[in-house]
Amino acid sequence: MQKNQSTTWTKKETFPSPEVERRLRWGLSRLNDDTSAIREPWEPALDSLAVVGVLLLVEELLPDFRIAPEKVIRKGGYESVDDATRDIVNRLHNDWRKKQK
Repeated sequence: MQKNQSTTWTKKETFPSPEVERRLRWGLSRLNDDTSAIREPWEPALDSLAVVGVLLLVEELLPDFRIAPEKVIRKGGYESVDDATRDIVNRLHNDWRKKQK
């Protein structure tokens, strides 16, 4: 992924959903492509342990926010990039919102 200007979040700003979604979708798509040939048919398309590494792509967007993988990644994994992206963005946003109070 090319790095353009660094986009970062501070506590007083709104949650950067579009950029978080873009980065997660890119990383999850790469992960899906890289693991599809070695995945057994009964395994989820995106293993939850492998998805943890993708969170690194959004950490710099949220420098004052500790991302807890156990709270934002569904145990058991995901069946598609769309499913994972939607779920993780929602969980991140909800966790972020709770910490704003």
